[in-house]
Amino acid sequence: MGPYLSQPVTQKESCSGSGRGHLWGCSAMQGWRTSMEDSHLAISGLGEELSGISLFGVFDGHGGSEVAAFCKKYMPDEISRQLRVRLASGTRLSGDCLGEVLTASFHAMDEMLRSPEFERPLLALKQAARAGPKGGDAGVSSSEAGSSSSADLDEVEEAARKPRGVLSLLSNSIQSDLDKARDKGSLSREEAKQVMMKMALLRNLESKVPSLSPTGAADNVGCTAVCILLTDDEIVCANAGDSRAILCRNGKPVALSEDHKPNSSVERRRIEAAGGRIEEISVGIRVHYRVNGNLNLSRSIGDLEYKKQPLGPEQQIICSTPDIVKIPRAEDDAFIILACDGVWDVKSNEEVCSYITKELNSSKDGEDITAAVEALLDTCIAEDPKKTNGLGGDNMTCLVIQLLKEV
Repeated sequence: MGPYLSQPVTQKESCSGSGRGHLWGCSAMQGWRTSMEDSHLAISGLGEELSGISLFGVFDGHGGSEVAAFCKKYMPDEISRQLRVRLASGTRLSGDCLGEVLTASFHAMDEMLRSPEFERPLLALKQAARAGPKGGDAGVSSSEAGSSSSADLDEVEEAARKPRGVLSLLSNSIQSDLDKARDKGSLSREEAKQVMMKMALLRNLESKVPSLSPTGAADNVGCTAVCILLTDDEIVCANAGDSRAILCRNGKPVALSEDHKPNSSVERRRIEAAGGRIEEISVGIRVHYRVNGNLNLSRSIGDLEYKKQPLGPEQQIICSTPDIVKIPRAEDDAFIILACDGVWDVKSNEEVCSYITKELNSSKDGEDITAAVEALLDTCIAEDPKKTNGLGGDNMTCLVIQLLKEV
C-alpha cells in the first residue's frame, strides 16, 4: 500500500478551460500519500492546422513523479509532431490515424526516456519534485505549466556532477591501491582496512544517489497514461495502465478504456512469454497481483527495467503500447471523465458518471465543473486508509470534459 501521512493533504490544485465545442475542469489532491505523483494535461486545440484537435491526459506516477511530469511536458509536442507528419503526407486526421499517432507517441516517450539526451531534463523534473511544496505537480493545465529554465537545469546538472566527481575519485583511489598491492604482492592490514573502508563508502554513496548508479534514470519509475484526442466528430482514447476514461452518454457510462492488470489472461500471456512472473499478494481481504512481485499493473510508460528483452515494444514484460478506443460523437454525449485509479478504486463507472451528472445539472455555468470534480474527490478519500486496505488513500486526479451541443 505504501507509506501514509498522519493526516491527509486535502488541499486541491484545480484549473479549467474551454475550447471548440467543450468546457473542461480538473482537480488533483495528494491525499494520504507522502508525495504527489500525478500529472495531467489539457490543451483545447493543438494550434494552427491542428486547432480542431484537443488533447487531454492523466498520468499516474509510481516510484516517483518524474516520468508523469515528463509525459506532461513532452507528450503534447510529440503528438503534434506525429499529427503534422501525417497531415503533410495527405493523411486524413481521424479514426485509425489518431489511434496510430497516440500509440507511436506512447512508444516515443519510452525511447526518449532511454536516450542520454533526456537524462538531464528527467533529473531536473525529479529534483524539482523533491524541492517543491507538498502536492508537487498536482496539475495545472499544460498551457499554464512552466518548464525549468536553462539556469535551473545547469544547477541540477552541477549538483549531479559533484557527487559523480566524488564517486570517480573514490573509484580511482581504490583502483590505485589495488594496483600498488599487485605490484608489491600484498597489502598490510592497515592498507587493506583503508581499501575496505573506501569500498564501503563507494557502495553507500551509490545506493543513496540512484541516478548515479549504472541503472537507467527511468528503470524503476514510471506512470500510467490515459489520453484523449477530441475532434468535432470523434473521441479517440489511448490507455496504458489502470487509469481510466469513460464517456457519459444519455446518462450512462460508456467505457473508453479497460484497466491493464497482471491477472488478465491477455496480460499474463505477454508477461510470461517475455520471461516475467506474476505473484499473488494478500493485503487484508484484497489480493494484489504484482509483476515480478513489484508492479500491480501490466502496462506503463517508463519502468524500463521491464523493457530490456530483444522484443518489440508491445511484447515486453511491462509495455507502453496503449489500447485504442474510437467512438463517433453523438447528440446525447454529455461529458468525458479521465481519472487515475485513486478514484476508480473507490467508485464504479456508474457511480462517477451519476455523481458528475447530478453536480453539473445543479450548476449554473461551466465554471462549476471544477467544483463538481473537487466534491467528487472529497467523497473518495478514506477516513483511515489502513482500515480500508488502502482504498481511498491514493493520490487522486480527475479531469472532466463537458461536450457542448453546438460545435
